Amino acid sequence: MFKLIMEVDLIHESGISWDIHIFFSQESDVSSTDITFDDGKYHVDIVLMQFTQIKVKDIFHSFVKYMEYSQFSHYRKRVFDDRVEYDFVTAGANNKGFYCTLSFRKQSSPQHLLI
Repeated sequence: MFKLIMEVDLIHESGISWDIHIFFSQESDVSSTDITFDDGKYHVDIVLMQFTQIKVKDIFHSFVKYMEYSQFSHYRKRVFDDRVEYDFVTAGANNKGFYCTLSFRKQSSPQHLLI
């Protein structure tokens, strides 16, 4: 499996970032999304208004359905105290594809000043 992932010809196109942006902008539980590209990977930081394992899983699987290419898709999930991260790679029949990391975290509570 690792060899298959390493053989993907990673692409960087503005359309991929746009599609990621469109997907998360339509999710009602998403408070904000930040998309960057570095070292051949898209990095997506997603802040959720209601953070639960089930909500994260549902949004991620909807993301995969929306973004995956026809030939190959693979992901890995990691759970931390303050966030859930996924590594996701997908490719089409021509072996061109993209890799992204998605980090889901809870919206911070507003800080109130006490005087």
